[in-house]
Amino acid sequence: MPKAKYRKENIAYSITGEGPTLVFLHGFGEDQRMWEDYIQAFEAYQVITIDLPGFGQSAVLPNTTIPLMAEVVKTVLDQEAIQQCILIGHSMGGYVALNFAYQYADRLLGFGLFHSHPYADPADKKSNRTKSIAFIKENGVPLYTKKLMPLLFAKEYIEANPAIVDKMVAYGSEASQEGIINGLIAMRDRLDQTHVLRETTIPVLFLVGKKDLAIPIENSLNQTHLPSLADIHIYEEVGHMGMFEKTQATIDAIHGFANLCLNLEQRVENRE
Repeated sequence: MPKAKYRKENIAYSITGEGPTLVFLHGFGEDQRMWEDYIQAFEAYQVITIDLPGFGQSAVLPNTTIPLMAEVVKTVLDQEAIQQCILIGHSMGGYVALNFAYQYADRLLGFGLFHSHPYADPADKKSNRTKSIAFIKENGVPLYTKKLMPLLFAKEYIEANPAIVDKMVAYGSEASQEGIINGLIAMRDRLDQTHVLRETTIPVLFLVGKKDLAIPIENSLNQTHLPSLADIHIYEEVGHMGMFEKTQATIDAIHGFANLCLNLEQRVENRE
């Protein structure tokens, strides 16, 4: 697995295939392995998956923030000499994608929020993240992950697919305590990014689960009206993990979104 250096620390990522570049960012308590089966559906693309700082095989970075994670993504793109990509972020990865779009808009053909949103944490959510940090310090990452992961899937999916849920629990349990806590702090303290969606001129993909307990449905729906060009997909029986719960439908949505982004780029080039 290749490594990029950010502040002299290793950032792990994978890169496969040839063609336009698709970058997938995992969510909190996850790592790039969550995309292993999923990315096989994108053979016509160069696909990059990244372990964000403190997760998977990437180093823990002190004072981790969402903007810092966006800088890490840029570091990987720079190492691979990739000038533009389509960036898809799941949950926390969506927060990173939004910040990347704010800092490095010229590097994007489009970006997608996969069960994510631009809003800052309200007071009660901030308090819950602080309580989670205390719980982890007292009880450890494995017990925390065992409690967290089942909440991210629709109940019906858990009953039919316990092995998938168990796999994600196992992956999450491998994260270091410092990495998990840094992630919670980064999410808790992030700034509102609704201005990014209002101001962007590139396409934005929204993948929304109606049974998502991690994101209030009103947040998921309200954000879809902010960008000038939005590709919106809402799934009735899906929670927070559509890449597992509705695999083919979400793959098809990303394929369609990528085609939209590439066709728009071609039109711009032809006009120039």
